Amino acid sequence: MFTLRNYGKTPAKIIAEKFQLQIGGSAFVVPDLGVFEMKDATQDNFILAQTDSIQAEAELFPNKFITPEQKAEIDSKASFVWLCGFLRYRDTLGVEETTEYKPPEYETRFCLLWETTTNAPKPFWRLAGPKKYNNAT
Repeated sequence: MFTLRNYGKTPAKIIAEKFQLQIGGSAFVVPDLGVFEMKDATQDNFILAQTDSIQAEAELFPNKFITPEQKAEIDSKASFVWLCGFLRYRDTLGVEETTEYKPPEYETRFCLLWETTTNAPKPFWRLAGPKKYNNAT
């Protein structure tokens, strides 16, 4: 579970979302970029008000559960945990959606790494991966 927050200037109509936890062999390369494709995305239709937050859930891809071997590899820094995903949304202010016109879609992408390679007392999430996977349109 993690928290998503609308930092925009207006409420957003969420239309699609996709989030995954992934395990990979690098702290620099996202394991599976398929998380940023619409295939298998959840189609939504709800409003996220300005400054509001919601709880979201990301399942481990592709097997949903971490194995003891994977846990040992993460603990030894041979493997790394990533949280990646996107939200697609429309602005709720301005021109109304009609059968002839749909307001533009926007997308926020993010990619976080469970940082275990520093001397910090505990692991923490940090932005990681290519810039194009940590942006908003």
